Amino acid sequence: MFAGRLLNALEKLEKKMPPASLSGVDNFSRRSFIDAANFEKGVAEIYETRSGRSAVIDIKPAKFPLSPLNRVLFLARYENYSEVLDILKPVSGYLQNASLSVRPDDENFWFGALCGLNVSRICRAGEMPAPTMMWRHDGIGALIEMTKFCDIEKY
Repeated sequence: MFAGRLLNALEKLEKKMPPASLSGVDNFSRRSFIDAANFEKGVAEIYETRSGRSAVIDIKPAKFPLSPLNRVLFLARYENYSEVLDILKPVSGYLQNASLSVRPDDENFWFGALCGLNVSRICRAGEMPAPTMMWRHDGIGALIEMTKFCDIEKY
């Protein structure tokens, strides 16, 4: 089960890099979010690490899920590409980065689809926090403000 593997990875990560200490208010907000997710349509299961400081929410979303951050990971299931694109279209004005892990045969489709949704950086899972020096958070380079591009860091 993939969610179980993610949870095991989060357990190991907590030992290597413990999550940030949250204030009482932030901790309450995060806990309330996770507890309320149990009643959300499309949520199949919620898995938490033993410490309760990391979580995986297995969901088949109808819309882009909001996140309380702080190591809450959504595992969104889909059956065809259009489901993902329909969820991302309403938030395309806010997209900057995408982590992509797909079969090699599907890469070109996803590169084009994500670039078309205004994603300016596509990278492997785990590389999101360390962009190359060539990428800026707004997707605009210093001398190419009149062009639109997508930086694919996979190769």
